[in-house]
Formats: sequence, structure tokens, C-alpha cells
Amino acid sequence: MTDWKHFNDRVEKLLRLNSPAVAVKMIANDEEAPAGYSDPPEPITMCQFVTNARVNGLKLLATPDNILCGIAQGMLGLDAMPNVAPRYAGGRVANEAFYNKILRDMPMVKKGVYRAVALTALESVDFEPDLILFVTDPARMTRLLHGVTYHNGERVRIGTAAEAGTCGEAMGACLATGKPAIGFPCYGTRLFGQVADNELLFALPASYADDFLDGLEKTHARISPYPIKKFLTPPPYPRCNYMVKHLTAEDEAALREMKKQAGHEIEE
Repeated sequence: MTDWKHFNDRVEKLLRLNSPAVAVKMIANDEEAPAGYSDPPEPITMCQFVTNARVNGLKLLATPDNILCGIAQGMLGLDAMPNVAPRYAGGRVANEAFYNKILRDMPMVKKGVYRAVALTALESVDFEPDLILFVTDPARMTRLLHGVTYHNGERVRIGTAAEAGTCGEAMGACLATGKPAIGFPCYGTRLFGQVADNELLFALPASYADDFLDGLEKTHARISPYPIKKFLTPPPYPRCNYMVKHLTAEDEAALREMKKQAGHEIEE
């Protein structure tokens, strides 16, 4: 089982996050909610649940009764997806069919399995989460992707219309597929969830956590630390040998020695 305190401390240090990651747990129909998790004073959007957890450190329980947005309820499988296409036709999209197409192509959690969602800042998590949600900028997103691809080399596919960015493209897709998901904040996420202009969403399945942290640690130490070091002159030798199309035997030897000194796993 992942040591979440250690995980959070290392990720915070390696990425210098500007706000805490959020731990998310889906509460099954026959499962008790963790103690101490409460409703907001009045219904709010799912992206506001996330913001209150990561910015204000609140421990919240989101349910169909207190999630204001019906689309979020549908994306997370807490209720049926409402027919909202007529409301968006002629505004968000040209017609109802196009909005329905956006929703139809999005992975979402199966309805009827879960009754609620528990959320809190990862730094104070007291349950076993299903996913970890990061709200961060593209530079740190690069490092998140390095960490998650280190052990499997599997590209993280992005399918986006910048719609239902928090509940759908990030959380819903991650839960439905069991794979990391990138969400482009929808207008509501920026308007109500107060996600900044330069921020995106990254959802990491909890099952990936240990390999992800190991990949983040190793890539930080060996090749791509954060903050990113900038070079305005030609890349220093022999680091540039990663990019050169053809290497001489001497270049190969120099690169191999550099990798050895950095602690790389050298293939014989």
C-alpha cells in the first residue's frame, strides 16, 4: 500500500507545486463515507469541490444532492446524465447534436456503482484514494508525464473539447479507463473552480502512484529536474549527444560515462 505522506512530500519537493494535489475516493453504494467529511453549506460545482479541497484544505463529501452540476453527476456515475444539449445549442455549439457528440465520446463512470465522492488535500488524506488530481501548469505537467511514462513508455492520450474538464476529461476519464488523464479546464472550471489561465488538470490513478513516484525521482536525478534549466547557447557537451542524429564512438563513450555518473540503468 502506498505511503501517501511520503508520496505527497516527495512530489511536493520534486515539483514545487503551487497548490496541493487532491485525493479523491469514490464511495460505493454499500460503503460508509470516511468520518469527518461533510457537505458544503449549499450545492456547488464539482470543480468548486476540488478547489475547496486543494486551496482551503476542506474535507468534503460530494453527493447528487450537493453537486450543483448535473453533467458532473453523470460523468462520475452518481446519477443519469441530464439532457442539457438544448441549453447549449446555438451557444456553446451550433446545435444539440454536436453537444451530444461531445458527451458521447467522453469516458465516464458507470452509473449505479457509487453514491458519493470524498475529496481532501493529499497532504492530509486519511483514506485510500482512487485517484490523485493535480491542478498545475504545462511545465510541471511535463514532469508529471515523465514520471508516469518512465516505467511503461505508454503515451498519455488526450481527448478534449474543453468541456467537463474537471469532472469528465480528468476525473471521469481516469476512473473509467484506469489510466492517467489530462483535462483541459472547461469554462466553468475556470469561472467557478477558479483554475488559472495557465493551469491544466492531471488525474493519476492511485494504482500508478509507486511507479510514478519512482519515475519522477529517477528522471529528476538523471535528466529532467524541475525547475527546468534553460540554455540559450548550444547545449553543453556531452548532454547534446541525446539529440545528435549520428554519434561517433567517442561520443557514444562520453554519453555512456555521463549516464553512468548520473546513475542511469546502463544497458549492456
